[in-house]
Amino acid sequence: MNESDANFSFDIRTPADLLKKLHEEYQEFLNNPVSSRHAVNCAVTAWHLIEWVWASHKQKMMTLSQSIKKEADFKQYISLRCPEIETMQAIANGTKHFKVDKRSGGSNVKAARIHRGGFSQEFSREFDISLLEIELADGSTLVFDDTIKTVVEFWDSFFQTHLL
Repeated sequence: MNESDANFSFDIRTPADLLKKLHEEYQEFLNNPVSSRHAVNCAVTAWHLIEWVWASHKQKMMTLSQSIKKEADFKQYISLRCPEIETMQAIANGTKHFKVDKRSGGSNVKAARIHRGGFSQEFSREFDISLLEIELADGSTLVFDDTIKTVVEFWDSFFQTHLL
């Protein structure tokens, strides 16, 4: 990807710029951990980092594994190393397209919702606090806080290891 390819994102021109945006959105989410808006923004940016990294560093990404020949292979490579990225895909695509199906990915997610707890955020999770939940197809649930933290840490590590 050259600079002219990123003409529609203002001053966000590189994957590093998009990672910075993810950090800013993540901090906004941490300041308001029941904000669907902040959660969706984090999920969209975290998911789309795959496309930005691939477009900007395609040749380098192809050297990570002999199985990486195209963008879909790279997405699978990332998903195997950070399965939570598929949850971000489901939230991003479910928000953009109103629903998630096999073509839009993230089919392991059944629903994302706000759990309205009886206690304020000042309490620990040992109490019934409000939080964002993600219900998976198998009936288990994830807490968005934990899931996005794992994804942000993954991207930080990936950039440190492969792009700096």
